[in-house]
Order: sequence, then C-alpha cells, then structure tokens
Amino acid sequence: MYQRSLNPEAFTWESQWTGIGFNDGIPGELMGGSRNAFNFDLGAGLFYKHQTSITNKVYVGLSAGHLLAQEIGFNVGDKLERRYTAQFGMSHRFDLTNFGISPNIYAMLQGNNMNIIFGSNFEFYLQDRSQRTLFVNPKYISVGIYHRYLEGIIVNFQFVYEGLGIGFAYDSNINKLRTHSKTLGGLEIALSYDLIINKKEKFIY
Repeated sequence: MYQRSLNPEAFTWESQWTGIGFNDGIPGELMGGSRNAFNFDLGAGLFYKHQTSITNKVYVGLSAGHLLAQEIGFNVGDKLERRYTAQFGMSHRFDLTNFGISPNIYAMLQGNNMNIIFGSNFEFYLQDRSQRTLFVNPKYISVGIYHRYLEGIIVNFQFVYEGLGIGFAYDSNINKLRTHSKTLGGLEIALSYDLIINKKEKFIY
C-alpha cells in the first residue's frame, strides 16, 4: 500500500521571510487545499538455496517490486517505476582448513537507476559446529570487501559466536562525489541471531 499527503497550509515561502523568521500573516503562493495520494502496491519474488554439503551452499533470488506501476502524483502524471532485483551467492569452506569464502552479487534496476554490488566475504573459523547435532554452533570471524559499480567501496567485519552475530560495514564513494564528501562514507551496525527450532537439523534465520 502506498500513501502520502500534502498540506500546502503548512508551507513557508520566501516572500514570508522577515529577516528573523517566517510571518504566516503574509500571503504566500496559492496551491489549493490538502491533497492525498493513495494506491495499492504489489511485489513478488523467488528465492532458492541448494546445499550440497554442510560446508557448501549456493543461492539465487529474483524479485520484482511496484508491479502495478501506480500513479503517485498529486495533480500530474507520476508513475512509480517497477523495480527488478536479482542476487546470487554462495558459501564454501575449504576442506581440511579453517578458511571459507562467500562471494555475492546483487543487482537492482528501477527506471533509469541501476545499482550493482559485487564482492566477497572471507571466513576464518575459530570453532567447528558439532557434526551429528547442532548443539554446538560454529564460531568465526568474517571480513569482506565489495564494489558498488562505478560508485563506491564497501568493507565489512562480522563476528559470530553461538548463533549471535555482530557486524560493522563502512561504505565510501569513489566517484566524482568524493571531492565533496572528502571520501567520508556511512557506517552501519548489524545484529543477528540464528534461532534453533530443531537441534537436529533446522534453523530459523
């Protein structure tokens, strides 16, 4: 569901500026009364994961959002562009080692906008999970580097202990905007937990 509203009476205009503040008693531009836009939204997607062994899995996902391409404007034609998303990834731990790799690629297209991110995480296992049951979860450290196509570099770090994970990521642009941002980026913090509902085989993620 998509909904937004506009109340022109709450606006302030340049002509109302007195040098100290805005004077609502001075007439501003005429835009009419309140306006509302309301529409249903619809999306769909598929996700498939194939696990060949306890140390190797592959997954792929496809989705489409805003399938109805609904009007979102108040008084002019303004459609919400459909958004298409695809992702592919895998996780593999090398035999007889404490090292694993998890390459990923993500692509999003919406109208003239495109966002493609690709890279990999690298896992260093500190403790293996139990082989016959899942009473003991693996402990590992993961570091990763990703490239947002033509735009930025993303680095991340994650520590997972007994199903509880805490991660940090830093995203910095490398395109022409770096002259304005001074290469300063955004810091993200994530907290996750794997909840076991059947200690013999199944997880909720």
